[in-house]
Amino acid sequence: MKIILQRPNEKFNKYTPYKVFANTTEITELKNGENKEVEINEDELNINAKLSFCGSNKIDIKELNNNDTIIIKGNYRLNRFMPFSGALAVFPAMFIVGNYGITAKYIGTILTSIILLFIIWTMTLGKNKWLELEHKNNE
Repeated sequence: MKIILQRPNEKFNKYTPYKVFANTTEITELKNGENKEVEINEDELNINAKLSFCGSNKIDIKELNNNDTIIIKGNYRLNRFMPFSGALAVFPAMFIVGNYGITAKYIGTILTSIILLFIIWTMTLGKNKWLELEHKNNE
Protein backbone atom coordinates (compact mmCIF):
# COMPACT_ATOMS: atom_id res chain seq x y z
CA MET A 1 0.00 0.00 0.00
CA LYS A 2 1.29 3.47 -0.86
CA ILE A 3 0.82 6.40 1.50
CA ILE A 4 1.93 10.00 1.30
CA LEU A 5 3.88 11.41 4.24
CA GLN A 6 3.77 15.17 4.55
CA ARG A 7 5.70 17.45 6.89
CA PRO A 8 4.71 21.11 6.80
CA ASN A 9 7.32 23.84 6.84
CA GLU A 10 7.86 24.57 10.56
CA LYS A 11 9.98 27.12 12.42
CA PHE A 12 10.59 24.78 15.37
CA ASN A 13 12.46 21.49 14.86
CA LYS A 14 13.54 23.09 11.58
CA TYR A 15 16.90 21.37 11.23
CA THR A 16 15.97 17.98 12.69
CA PRO A 17 14.40 15.27 10.50
CA TYR A 18 11.43 13.27 11.76
CA LYS A 19 11.95 9.51 11.55
CA VAL A 20 8.87 7.55 10.49
CA PHE A 21 8.36 3.99 11.71
CA ALA A 22 6.04 1.11 10.85
CA ASN A 23 5.96 -0.83 14.11
CA THR A 24 9.65 -0.64 15.06
CA THR A 25 11.10 -0.56 11.52
CA GLU A 26 12.23 2.81 10.22
CA ILE A 27 10.58 3.60 6.89
CA THR A 28 12.03 7.01 6.08
CA GLU A 29 13.12 10.41 7.37
CA LEU A 30 11.23 13.60 6.63
CA LYS A 31 13.01 16.94 6.51
CA ASN A 32 11.29 20.26 7.08
CA GLY A 33 8.69 20.95 4.35
CA GLU A 34 9.22 17.57 2.66
CA ASN A 35 6.62 15.22 1.15
CA LYS A 36 7.33 11.55 0.39
CA GLU A 37 5.37 8.70 -1.06
CA VAL A 38 6.28 5.44 0.66
CA GLU A 39 5.26 1.83 0.31
CA ILE A 40 4.22 0.09 3.53
CA ASN A 41 3.36 -3.51 4.20
CA GLU A 42 -0.28 -4.00 5.16
CA ASP A 43 0.81 -6.62 7.70
CA GLU A 44 2.32 -3.89 9.89
CA LEU A 45 0.25 -2.81 12.89
CA ASN A 46 0.82 0.92 13.20
CA ILE A 47 2.79 3.91 12.02
CA ASN A 48 4.39 6.60 14.19
CA ALA A 49 7.11 9.26 14.10
CA LYS A 50 10.06 10.06 16.35
CA LEU A 51 12.30 13.02 17.02
CA SER A 52 15.28 12.18 19.23
CA PHE A 53 13.71 10.52 22.31
CA CYS A 54 10.29 12.12 21.72
CA GLY A 55 7.55 10.62 19.62
CA SER A 56 4.01 10.87 18.31
CA ASN A 57 0.67 9.19 18.54
CA LYS A 58 0.21 5.95 16.56
CA ILE A 59 -2.08 5.44 13.58
CA ASP A 60 -3.44 1.97 12.89
CA ILE A 61 -2.46 0.89 9.37
CA LYS A 62 -5.81 -0.89 8.94
CA GLU A 63 -7.47 2.56 8.99
CA LEU A 64 -5.42 3.67 5.96
CA ASN A 65 -6.34 3.35 2.30
CA ASN A 66 -4.07 3.46 -0.72
CA ASN A 67 -2.70 6.99 -1.39
CA ASP A 68 -3.92 8.42 1.94
CA THR A 69 -1.91 11.27 3.42
CA ILE A 70 -0.39 11.38 6.90
CA ILE A 71 0.60 14.84 8.07
CA ILE A 72 3.42 14.81 10.63
CA LYS A 73 3.88 18.03 12.57
CA GLY A 74 5.22 19.23 15.88
CA ASN A 75 2.87 19.84 18.78
CA TYR A 76 2.56 23.62 18.68
CA ARG A 77 2.15 24.25 22.42
CA LEU A 78 4.96 21.94 23.55
CA ASN A 79 7.40 23.11 20.90
CA ARG A 80 6.72 26.77 21.69
CA PHE A 81 6.71 26.56 25.51
CA MET A 82 9.44 24.05 26.37
CA PRO A 83 12.47 26.07 25.16
CA PHE A 84 11.48 28.81 27.64
CA SER A 85 10.43 26.59 30.54
CA GLY A 86 13.85 26.67 32.20
CA ALA A 87 13.82 30.46 32.26
CA LEU A 88 10.21 30.48 33.45
CA ALA A 89 11.15 28.21 36.35
CA VAL A 90 13.90 30.62 37.44
CA PHE A 91 11.65 33.70 37.60
CA PRO A 92 9.27 32.49 40.36
CA ALA A 93 12.24 30.85 42.11
CA MET A 94 13.64 34.35 42.67
CA PHE A 95 10.76 34.98 45.06
CA ILE A 96 11.76 31.92 47.10
CA VAL A 97 15.27 33.20 47.85
CA GLY A 98 14.52 36.94 47.84
CA ASN A 99 13.38 39.14 50.69
CA TYR A 100 9.81 39.62 49.48
CA GLY A 101 7.90 38.19 52.43
CA ILE A 102 6.44 34.82 53.31
CA THR A 103 3.48 35.05 50.90
CA ALA A 104 5.78 35.69 47.95
CA LYS A 105 7.90 32.68 48.98
CA TYR A 106 4.83 30.43 49.01
CA ILE A 107 3.65 31.72 45.65
CA GLY A 108 7.16 31.36 44.18
CA THR A 109 7.42 27.81 45.52
CA ILE A 110 4.05 26.83 44.06
CA LEU A 111 4.75 28.37 40.63
CA THR A 112 8.24 26.86 40.42
CA SER A 113 6.86 23.44 41.41
CA ILE A 114 4.14 23.61 38.75
CA ILE A 115 6.63 24.53 36.03
CA LEU A 116 9.08 21.82 37.11
CA LEU A 117 6.29 19.22 37.22
CA PHE A 118 5.28 20.21 33.70
CA ILE A 119 8.87 19.81 32.51
CA ILE A 120 9.11 16.37 34.16
CA TRP A 121 5.73 15.33 32.69
CA THR A 122 6.83 16.42 29.21
CA MET A 123 10.09 14.48 29.42
CA THR A 124 8.44 11.28 30.73
CA LEU A 125 4.72 10.67 30.23
CA GLY A 126 4.22 13.39 27.61
CA LYS A 127 7.18 12.48 25.41
CA ASN A 128 4.92 10.78 22.85
CA LYS A 129 2.89 13.96 22.45
CA TRP A 130 5.77 16.02 21.04
CA LEU A 131 4.79 15.19 17.43
CA GLU A 132 1.30 14.81 16.00
CA LEU A 133 0.18 12.48 13.22
CA GLU A 134 -2.96 13.46 11.35
CA HIS A 135 -4.66 11.07 8.93
CA LYS A 136 -6.11 12.74 5.85
CA ASN A 137 -8.34 10.58 3.65
CA ASN A 138 -7.70 11.24 -0.06
CA GLU A 139 -10.82 9.65 -1.46
